[in-house]
Amino acid sequence: MKAFYVSPLRHGLTILLVLASSIASQGCAESKLGAAGAQFDDELGGEPSGAVYFSKRSRLDDDTFTRIYPSLVDYRVTRLSLEDVPITDASMRLIRQIPTLKALWLDNTKVSVSGVLLLQDAPGITKIEIMSSDFAAEEVRLLVKKMPGVVNVHPPHID
Repeated sequence: MKAFYVSPLRHGLTILLVLASSIASQGCAESKLGAAGAQFDDELGGEPSGAVYFSKRSRLDDDTFTRIYPSLVDYRVTRLSLEDVPITDASMRLIRQIPTLKALWLDNTKVSVSGVLLLQDAPGITKIEIMSSDFAAEEVRLLVKKMPGVVNVHPPHID
């Protein structure tokens, strides 16, 4: 059997190239997300944490979300906030596929209860905050029952 020798210098250079590629990919992703109107923690006075915020000024819709989805994955988003944007259940199908996503905030979107339920088998999502919605009390009860400890609806809408 023949032994292979890999010089430490060559191995170190390979690691540096992989790291540089990863950093460049994340920087490019941040640039594309920023062009779509995203804001990040460090822009809002906090430490960089993988959080991405979209608000009304971003004009985010399902078509734009589909276009920026690969950038969200490359950015390794951990928290996603969607406020006053007209996204629908179609975007939830993509959101559930973001491997690093842990938390989602929905405030005044067009996502239905069925759309939120699409996220119940998303592997990493442990928290969904719904800040304002048109959900009826029975719909809120269904969400809380199907996704206990994950979904919080404000105001609670439960009698």
